[in-house]
Amino acid sequence: MEPMPGTANPLDTREQQVRDELLTGAGRTDAGAAPAAGQHTQGEGKMPTHTHEGRTHTHDHYHVTHHHRGGPVGEWEHRTHWHSHEHNHNALTHSHDYGRDEEEQQHGKEAHIHDHANPTESAS
Repeated sequence: MEPMPGTANPLDTREQQVRDELLTGAGRTDAGAAPAAGQHTQGEGKMPTHTHEGRTHTHDHYHVTHHHRGGPVGEWEHRTHWHSHEHNHNALTHSHDYGRDEEEQQHGKEAHIHDHANPTESAS
């Protein structure tokens, strides 16, 4: 996706934001932090259970929808679209099998869920 003429490339902007957050530790808490909203994990992956504080930020991000092509069984396809705007992420406690630096660096490539009528106050 090419940026509009005269605007910053949103991926370059996101890469700079990720570098800034990695340097400052913004959006992350250490593994000993209190779980978010009663969240916990059942077991742990290669990375210990950790909590990300809630945050609001802007970057290009994806949304995925399920499109029914017709027919009674198995005719579903994923449709992907993307855009940029300020949006929030609530606190999250989880574990995974990839590194936390990769988690931050790949954030913009993950599908996002939020209320587009009020994306900075979404419950997800």
